[in-house]
Amino acid sequence: ITNNGNWNNGANWSAGEPTNADDATIHTGRTALITDPGELADSLTLGNAGGAGNVRQTGGDLTLGGLTPGDLVFGAAAVGSGGTYNLDGGTLTVSGSIIEMAPGVNGAQLHIDGGSLNVTGNITVQRFAVGNDTGQDGTYVIPGTQIVTSTGTTAIGSSATGTLDVIAAGA
Repeated sequence: ITNNGNWNNGANWSAGEPTNADDATIHTGRTALITDPGELADSLTLGNAGGAGNVRQTGGDLTLGGLTPGDLVFGAAAVGSGGTYNLDGGTLTVSGSIIEMAPGVNGAQLHIDGGSLNVTGNITVQRFAVGNDTGQDGTYVIPGTQIVTSTGTTAIGSSATGTLDVIAAGA
């Protein structure tokens, strides 16, 4: 993304609004806002050597995966900064995994403060927070075969009500 603003505004992107065939990247301190349904990308990378990238999703939906199982990646090629994905509403569907490229990538943070997160693969981030923002309650259900790894901190209900449910394999 080249400008802060709505994901669905093609002028905010260097090559127009991403489709399910595009690998989207947000960096250099930029933030994309997702409020509308039907947002797509093949994969999404937050941050690179130029700086962090961020997403605030307050509604709508973003689906990652089209040509390949779509990943949400923090930190490109394990250099520079990652960023923060704030899920406050809507639905984020990741057909691949959520990946911190290397331990210590600055700011590989996933905050679930509303909405719905659906991840087919595993989750590895520096900070995994559910119910992180004041007044924003969050819930996440870990399916039986999914592994959630935090290389830094895990916060459940740090500033609001957070619920983390773990479903046994085969249940």
